Amino acid sequence: MLSSDKVKEILFRIGVEKVLIEESSYDCVLALALYKGREMLVAVMQGEHAVYAKIVPAESMPLQYWKCGYIEYTPTGLYAFAKDLNELVDKLKHKMDRVVKAEVRGIEV
Repeated sequence: MLSSDKVKEILFRIGVEKVLIEESSYDCVLALALYKGREMLVAVMQGEHAVYAKIVPAESMPLQYWKCGYIEYTPTGLYAFAKDLNELVDKLKHKMDRVVKAEVRGIEV
């Protein structure tokens, strides 16, 4: 089971400035995160054998679709996969940095 507190802790360790939990369930936590001046939706999900996250620029999704189910299937954004939450930290930071770089260059992820 995922905890919203654990997801917040991970995001703050990465360097996220602010976190607002939008949704929390037994297998998904969706957060709005401010990272390097950019608002991102970060969905952390517990799979059967792994944990994974999807990072989507917040402005690319209408507010009414800020739900775990919608985030998972939206065509924009990047995924990060790991065996556990500790391993996910570095991978999540790398993907969030890629989203920031893409936005600076005007590339949609």
